[in-house]
Amino acid sequence: MNANKRELILKEEVYAVVSCAIEVLNIRGHGLHEKIYENCLCVEFRLRGIPYTQQEHRVMYKGEVVGEYVPRSCGAGAADR
Repeated sequence: MNANKRELILKEEVYAVVSCAIEVLNIRGHGLHEKIYENCLCVEFRLRGIPYTQQEHRVMYKGEVVGEYVPRSCGAGAADR
């Protein structure tokens, strides 16, 4: 099987997302925490008009969910929170 002869599904969307990731890496560089890169990607997606949903993080205490954490720095409606 030759993977190079297969057609990429959602080619334009894939290139747009990868382009955003490369832009973030070129500007921010290596070595930061993952959450910083995620927040930078959210900014880049917003600037380019790419719809997205940012990850939510469940806050656990002794095995039980006690809340949800969504960073305020970016994401749809962030200014409204």
